[in-house]
Amino acid sequence: MRIGIFVDSNIYNEYEKIFVSLLMNELSKREHEILLYLPENIKCDDLCLKKVVRLMGKSESSNLASGIKKLISYIRFGFSRQGWFSQLFLETEKKSLDAVIFPFADYRCLRAVQKNSLRDASVPIVFLIHNLSAGSAIKVFREAKKMSRCKNLRVVALTFDGHLFPQKLGNLFLTYPPVQEADMETTYIKEKLLEGVKQKSLLPEAFVLRIEKIINAEYVNKS
Repeated sequence: MRIGIFVDSNIYNEYEKIFVSLLMNELSKREHEILLYLPENIKCDDLCLKKVVRLMGKSESSNLASGIKKLISYIRFGFSRQGWFSQLFLETEKKSLDAVIFPFADYRCLRAVQKNSLRDASVPIVFLIHNLSAGSAIKVFREAKKMSRCKNLRVVALTFDGHLFPQKLGNLFLTYPPVQEADMETTYIKEKLLEGVKQKSLLPEAFVLRIEKIINAEYVNKS
């Protein structure tokens, strides 16, 4: 398959870098062609080892702004995001992609896609959600429920908590997060790796296999 991975903001911390690299590397090992989609002004550093496709529109962070400037940045980002979604939709319509993965989605992203033509994409669109609290889980659940009429939109929560959501939805999946590659590449973290396995973390290849099955609608939804 030709799979697009879309990252809409700068990847700052090590976890995010490792996670995106993990996705790209493990999917590539399974003989998928990976294209990394980025806004025009986003730096990709070592991630640029893979094929990069630039989307028109700049990504603006509101993290360092306050007051009215923060509000303006947030509004600009919302407009840019709708533009990126539309460009991704055109990529799917041109048969350039067989699936799209959003590695760092949240409930706002789920809400935004419902207002865009990307909701009607003819290929699977997979949204990966990290670090869910009880409060954010309810917001994700509400948006996923609204999205259930869109047959190719799939939400995947990375969590150890099997009871985050009040009920099962056909488009909402639970999976354990992967053990990070950095943990496996250093002897120092051997203990942490064992601890992660005890907590039911998935090895990278097992995690990506599960994502692949969700894309192909082969994974039995137990959420």
